[in-house]
Amino acid sequence: INERERPSSRQCLQSEWFSLHPAEHAQRLSPVAVRELADFCRRSAFERSVLMGVATQVHALDIPEINSIFTALDRANTGTLSRERVAVALQGLGIEETMALKAVEAIDVDGDDNIDYTELVAGLLCAYDDHIDRLLWAAFRSLDLDNDGRLDRKEVATLLSAAEVDGRKIQPSARELDALLDELDRDQDGFIQFDEFRTRFTPKVKRF
Repeated sequence: INERERPSSRQCLQSEWFSLHPAEHAQRLSPVAVRELADFCRRSAFERSVLMGVATQVHALDIPEINSIFTALDRANTGTLSRERVAVALQGLGIEETMALKAVEAIDVDGDDNIDYTELVAGLLCAYDDHIDRLLWAAFRSLDLDNDGRLDRKEVATLLSAAEVDGRKIQPSARELDALLDELDRDQDGFIQFDEFRTRFTPKVKRF
């Protein structure tokens, strides 16, 4: 591909295809869903790791709205979406170009320049309150290795050491891990309870 001849996202937005279909995308994505995608780049490595773990457990029939969105964007039925395609769709829904590009870079968790179904689910999951609590509880229980109903430093470290963001293993320093635990542990009892864990992901609850 000659990069000099490659159209910009703005030019793609002006193409005949996109001018015929902006309403379709707008109808499929609620304002909350659009905001969640745009804000995904602001999520920490911990949050992205949890959401990717949750997303791998989501069947297409669990949240048909997300399946519908992916199908609408994947018009060639390749099973993946290019970063540019998702960025163009976000811009068509009113997201500023720079923010749209940052969002798709963050959503592409494995760094392969494509957005697969699981990555799109991770990016949109928190917009669906009627599903997120059940899925987060299942994720919390899977992380709670000693089944004591709370997460400790070792359990959070285990999650992060097994996770990848942008195709790279996460290797948090002791200081970074302490800072994360301090932020999550709102009552400062040395453990992360489910309500503290949940607050990071539920849009109806103000994040701290």
